[in-house]
Amino acid sequence: LRTRIPRRSEGNSSIRLKNGRRLGYKMFGAPVIKDCPYEKLNHIFIFHGTPGSRLFCLPSWERIAVEKGIRFHVLERPGFGHSSPHPERTLASFSQDVLEYADANNVSRFSIIGYSAGSPFAVMCAYHIPKTRLSSVCLCAAIYPAPNASKSMNLFNKLAWNVVLKSRFLTYAAVKQEGMQAFRSPAKKIAGNIMGQSSYDDIMLMRYPEIVGLFSESIREQYADLKTGVTAEVEDYMLFRRAWNLDFKSKDEQELSSV
Repeated sequence: LRTRIPRRSEGNSSIRLKNGRRLGYKMFGAPVIKDCPYEKLNHIFIFHGTPGSRLFCLPSWERIAVEKGIRFHVLERPGFGHSSPHPERTLASFSQDVLEYADANNVSRFSIIGYSAGSPFAVMCAYHIPKTRLSSVCLCAAIYPAPNASKSMNLFNKLAWNVVLKSRFLTYAAVKQEGMQAFRSPAKKIAGNIMGQSSYDDIMLMRYPEIVGLFSESIREQYADLKTGVTAEVEDYMLFRRAWNLDFKSKDEQELSSV
């Protein structure tokens, strides 16, 4: 049987999941050649932050991917970009979407990078996806589990997190204002807002114009449908308030005992 090879995306791709929802993604990286067929590429799934979208990909990633034989897949959570909303979603439910995406694109084994608000969903995948499919998980600028989610945040984010804890209504109003500003403001202004909420390393990244443009484009894509994008972001925050209830030690012991 001939393996179906997904075409390289220009950032406007999505697949239909079994329940009828769509999952948006951007795929890029090493080309398929005779010496390195699709099945032998190193597939890495990237979970963007909040706000964000499938357009979250640093300019250097393409070069690194080609050099190392990597195919990157930036996946959008429900309600972000081209992904359909899923009002009943949980932290764990996205792992099923990830598996469906992998199956649809003939990816038998993959790794995950969870950035910022994408990190809790990466952890859930590490817990729920079998090791036969998931090679490794990397967390970048990760969020702590509730109730310690604000432990590593700067002052601005700690104040914002207090709003999230107290009121969904106020959270929605604040995120909506952020979304409206994303379209009224130039890229540098959006980057300035990000720097006010970011770590030192993120602030250093914003010194580069191409990265400023990247973040701005990714954020604007989320808010292209303002109501849907705002609701998706608020849902992320509401999910972060809940306990993760994961016991990796017991899970590992169970897996070892079954071998």
